Amino acid sequence: MKTILTLLFFSACLAPGIQAQHHAPDSISVTILLKNKKITVDSVFIIFDRYDLTGAGIIKQIFYPSDNKVVIEKVPKGKYYVDVFCIGVDRQSFTQISRIGKRRSNKVFIPFKTYEIYIPGTAIIPATVFDLSNLGVTKTKKYR
Repeated sequence: MKTILTLLFFSACLAPGIQAQHHAPDSISVTILLKNKKITVDSVFIIFDRYDLTGAGIIKQIFYPSDNKVVIEKVPKGKYYVDVFCIGVDRQSFTQISRIGKRRSNKVFIPFKTYEIYIPGTAIIPATVFDLSNLGVTKTKKYR
């Protein structure tokens, strides 16, 4: 009985000194940057698919970016196909293979094309001149 009480006393004294092991988090936050300052994107549909085809649609969600930036929390480490689809006025899509990990920057840069809205009467179409003697149909070739 004395030994049990002694062991309990020592274990109670040593318990505050024993630290629990801290493991690295299995999930990481990922920042997706939409690289075009002229276009502001109102909403995007983002899909993360595992590269080794073991997990389809790990993340499948609509996000509303602020300053053309989306932060996604709790993404498991690994290699992914990242699909970004813009919803709304600007309908562009982009697919990229990206690695997500503890020692990486975890930023995915998505380049978007710039475009201009067509306003009737402002487009300048140059005049084209067709040379009818230089068409493929009117050329005579000698076949040997």
